[in-house]
Amino acid sequence: MKPISCTVIQSIYSLLQSGKSCREIARELGIAPSTVSKYRKMASFRIELLPAGRRSIISKSRKDLIRLQMLNGEFRTSRALYYRLLEEGYNVSYPTVCNIMKELGLKRVTKADSSKFQ
Repeated sequence: MKPISCTVIQSIYSLLQSGKSCREIARELGIAPSTVSKYRKMASFRIELLPAGRRSIISKSRKDLIRLQMLNGEFRTSRALYYRLLEEGYNVSYPTVCNIMKELGLKRVTKADSSKFQ
């Protein structure tokens, strides 16, 4: 194992404080990400981590509006909502719209039961 110079360690600390990720710092300094992680743990930095996962395509406020529109009967089907979102410039798939409906707590109802969401 090759020892790391004090200047590299100081660079790690300053880049961690600036909010860069371990992977970004490792690439920038040409060292292993595990090395950066080790020094981060040793310094016991309280770094605010970004939420994991993908960024949502549809914002929370837009989802709230969708819920109101569905409950008020503006959209009779999720397919109608899907086409409206495409017109508005959202790059979504139909299954994504169905997942949004499920997330909002709206049940899909078959035509035999009703033509509206509950």
